[in-house]
Amino acid sequence: MIQWSWRIEKVRSIQLGSWSSERKINAGIRALKGLKVVEVTVEGRLPELELHLNSGLWIHSFATVEGQPEWALFLRDGSWITVERGRLVHDRQNVRHRRASA
Repeated sequence: MIQWSWRIEKVRSIQLGSWSSERKINAGIRALKGLKVVEVTVEGRLPELELHLNSGLWIHSFATVEGQPEWALFLRDGSWITVERGRLVHDRQNVRHRRASA
């Protein structure tokens, strides 16, 4: 989940981003269907998310407002990784909840 600004990058250019037209965004999102994430990278002094797709595209988050980067990476076990106070946080709140209710 990327809550703030983002872009989809080709090798040498930006294909589209959060400021593209609604039509272009909808078409671009549809074109992502069926692609696989081959690498997840967190980079920068204030961690931003970069997803490398098997098509040679990258999805990159970048916050442009005060506060923290606004993204979360949801994991299969129900936990997630996000940023709090400039640091990565692995939140297992859902994992505990799911185990307690199982």
